[in-house]
Order: sequence, then C-alpha cells, then structure tokens
Amino acid sequence: HYEAAIRHRPDLASAHNNLGVVLLEQGRLDDALAHLRRAIQIKPGYANAHNSLGKALIRQGHPVEAVAEFETSLRLEPDQPDAQNNLGGVLWNQGKFADALVHCQAAVRVRPDFPEAHFNLGMALAALGRAPEAVAEFNLVLKLKPGFAPAQYHLGMILAGEQKTGDALQH
Repeated sequence: HYEAAIRHRPDLASAHNNLGVVLLEQGRLDDALAHLRRAIQIKPGYANAHNSLGKALIRQGHPVEAVAEFETSLRLEPDQPDAQNNLGGVLWNQGKFADALVHCQAAVRVRPDFPEAHFNLGMALAALGRAPEAVAEFNLVLKLKPGFAPAQYHLGMILAGEQKTGDALQH
C-alpha cells in the first residue's frame, strides 16, 4: 500500500516514513534508511520520521547519529514517549545513566502503560545503584507485560544481589 501511495504521490512524507518502518522491521536496512531520509527531506519537521530514522541508525550501528535524530524528534514534539524511550535506551548503552533516567521518566510520565520505557527506566535506576526503585519498575513491567524475560532476568539479578534468593528464584 505504501509503495502504491508513493508511486501516486512521491512527495507524501508519511508514506515514505511508514514504508521505511516496514522495511526496517523486515531487516531491509538500506532501503529503510533511504525512505526515512526521503520523508525528512520532504518534511523536515516530521518528528516521527526523525524518530524512525534514529531507530534505523541504531540498527546500523550509528548511535551518535541516532541520538541527534531522537533529539531533533523531541525538539519538534517534546511529549513523544517513543522518542524519549529510544533516546533513553541509547544513552544507557553509552553509559550515560543519569541522562537515560531523565528521558525514560519523561516517557513513562506521558505514557504510563509503556512497558519498554519502564524496563529502560528500571535499567537506568539499577545502573545508578537505586535497586529498590529498579525492582519496582521491573515488577511494573511484568504487570504490564507478563513474562517479559529481560525484566524477569534483571529483577532476579537484583534480588539475588540483595541476598533475596527465594524471591530471585521466582524470576
């Protein structure tokens, strides 16, 4: 459908963005990047396209460029939970835990039922040595998304580190 829309209207930024997202999900990274960049070329103020391009750049192994895209997306639309969470995740991977915390908190403030953002928030809290708060976030993730293995694992690791092995074995 998106390809047909682009053939009919090559200047339709949303079609390029949406096709880029689908191509990214299919692992067609180069094609995805081309369409996402085209969406931004057509409509530079398209916050979702900047966020999508940031995700593609992460997959390509370019975190610095991804951060710039997420920041641009948030300058355009500050209350965008996906971009906040994506930026928080990249910053966490770069070891910038306090900065990651700020963005993950912003994501869950805007969208309280966002399990991936709560997970990233828990990771940031754990990295900052705030284990009780991290435990609370991981428990919330498991309430929102039961069986989410990464949350179970990190919750178990924290509890094992606190010598709560009985609780840790449950996760």
